[in-house]
Amino acid sequence: MKQVTNIGLAEVQNVSRGPEGELWELIMGQQIHIGGGRSSMDLAQRAGVQPGWSGVDLACCNGAGMRVLVRYCHVASMHGVDATEAVIERCRQRCRAEGLADRIRFTLADACQTGLPDARFDFVWGEDAWCYVMEKSQLIAEAVRLVKPGGVIAFTDWIEQAGGRIVLDATEWGERALPRAFAAERTRCDPLSEWADAYFGAIPDVFRRPNHMLYDYLGREMSARHVRGLIVRRYPGCDLWHAEVAPLKAWSRAPVLDLEAADSEAGSAERSRGRIEAFLEMLA
Repeated sequence: MKQVTNIGLAEVQNVSRGPEGELWELIMGQQIHIGGGRSSMDLAQRAGVQPGWSGVDLACCNGAGMRVLVRYCHVASMHGVDATEAVIERCRQRCRAEGLADRIRFTLADACQTGLPDARFDFVWGEDAWCYVMEKSQLIAEAVRLVKPGGVIAFTDWIEQAGGRIVLDATEWGERALPRAFAAERTRCDPLSEWADAYFGAIPDVFRRPNHMLYDYLGREMSARHVRGLIVRRYPGCDLWHAEVAPLKAWSRAPVLDLEAADSEAGSAERSRGRIEAFLEMLA
């Protein structure tokens, strides 16, 4: 199993309990994962989560997914496990404020070693969080231990497909959208200005004019990570990225695949998968 060594529990804890975690919520809302509450509802439906069930959320973060399950899926009770004390306390405060403290409880622990009883829950839950757990085999073993016989393990996460390996995620949801390191002194004295500059002043994007920051970033990271091919996945109507494809192809030493994400068109997912697989075969 592939391991990513530069992002682990310590890095996630630093983000979750600091000002960056609060800023993520300001931008994305309390559901700080792709798809928000809609994704939680969709996962519950696909997994067959039933009213009256009890569940455990491993690496629950701020607990927003559990509150969705209790409120809208009529789950009887949830138990959240997270290794960051500040996050757990925030969860408890929000549950009390929303009148859900009697149905959602928490344990401060490693998701791989929760200390909870065997076969306690009808389902185990995780949303875009298990990728940060280094000991994935232990995590899955813990999930199996906690769920009742015949129960459900339901989770969403980032995956790699089609035989390739993503060494640089430069999408709006990937590394390119991460801010620069925060200056501790300025964060204390003028946090809003520091956050604004770290995000809006330092993140390279296509809309900037001139947009040399984007090319500087791509050149540096593609060279450092030995990128062999570049996929530009753009949405219909996004004129900025549409116009940037030709200059990007002329600039890049690596082959570039221009992939329009027409998600609403029937069969578009299969066509996109086929084009990506062909692109990977060409790179092999």
